[in-house]
Amino acid sequence: AERKNGLRLSIHESLMNTIIDRTGLKGLKTTDKKLRELEKSLLTLTGNGRSDDAGDSPTLTEKSPLAAPDFPAGTEGFETDIEFDEVDPLTVRIEKDRLLVILKAHFKPAGQALMPPMTVTIPYQTELTATKMRLVAGKPRVVSQERTDPNAPQTIVEMAVEKVIEADLIPLEFDRSLPAAMWPANGTAIPRITSISSDNGWLHISVE
Repeated sequence: AERKNGLRLSIHESLMNTIIDRTGLKGLKTTDKKLRELEKSLLTLTGNGRSDDAGDSPTLTEKSPLAAPDFPAGTEGFETDIEFDEVDPLTVRIEKDRLLVILKAHFKPAGQALMPPMTVTIPYQTELTATKMRLVAGKPRVVSQERTDPNAPQTIVEMAVEKVIEADLIPLEFDRSLPAAMWPANGTAIPRITSISSDNGWLHISVE
């Protein structure tokens, strides 16, 4: 939709989920180390871990986004096998002022099926700084897919997985200005994101 001095882009969660469906995650078997390598490549491409804004959170500059939580002595070299759900491995839900990322997978420490398949829900909120658009993760929620009562108190295993995931979550940030290659007009200011909002399945991004 056009605005008087810019553009308002509205994206529905169904489009995001259609794109996710085509990524080949259904039934994918991988490991935590391979996912960390992929994460590292993606973070490098998007410029995460480097910030131009004064006063930005030290999480982005002092803590490695791939730093693993502490493991018991003697288990540092273990890999965790990850088997994504064959039907619904990753889903995005857009609510009022937040985005929910829902992951379904079976985590197998050292290849052993020590816990049931889990559903991991991570809430994200958007923030705009002077030069960046930032996605900030809230507290994740981990629930066994074998639960009979979804409202029952968390088990020790669920809380342990939740703690490990929470330790690895960092803000993701992107430039507010559009890439110069997308705006070849000489002598004009490069458009930048001025606001982000979400509600009832829709993500709205204003560019001016």
